[in-house]
Amino acid sequence: MAEKADLVDPQTPQSSSTSSVPLIEKEKNVIALNHNLSVKLDDKNYLLWRQQILVALEGHDLEKYIVGSRFVPPKFDTEGDRDAGKLTWNIMIEQFGINTKARVHLYRTELRGIKKGTKTMSKFLLKIKAIAGALRAIGSLISEHEHMQYILEGLPQEYESFVTSANMKTNLTSIGELEALLIAQEVRVDQSLKAIKSTETPSANVASVDIKKSQLQ
Repeated sequence: MAEKADLVDPQTPQSSSTSSVPLIEKEKNVIALNHNLSVKLDDKNYLLWRQQILVALEGHDLEKYIVGSRFVPPKFDTEGDRDAGKLTWNIMIEQFGINTKARVHLYRTELRGIKKGTKTMSKFLLKIKAIAGALRAIGSLISEHEHMQYILEGLPQEYESFVTSANMKTNLTSIGELEALLIAQEVRVDQSLKAIKSTETPSANVASVDIKKSQLQ
């Protein structure tokens, strides 16, 4: 029994494993923070990235040292670097914030100016959807109602009756429904325009013949 007791050193087991736990947990926390950041910052997604990083900082109780008024405790940092994180954060907010506001204004102005023109309905709808997606990427969401209004306001005169009907509808609930109706309406509009042209052409020819006859007489 004495030999078995000698195999256990009372001074080594608990202390070494216990002291290593904070280090392991600290490493796990760092890894978890890195893994939580799925959006990498660039010049087009600042607001989305900022929302993500704030959630991650709050989850690890660190936002007070970066965004708030608390400084990093001296035991964790040097005196010269103690407020470096806060300064870096403020500079980044200023630079990317100005750039993002400019982009939001640019995209929304572009949305208001989009017209179908000679584009197919599919290309027109995709153009609006692409800009709405760009706004979403920088954290500036537009509602479904706004999205549908941008579509309706960009339609030409041939769709005036459709626009009036759509604005009066109370059960038009989704962008997808509106897009499907417009693609179907495009077919009807094209058929109507072709029918008008086919009836106008013979009349124009008759008028041209009558003019020539009168000139000969």
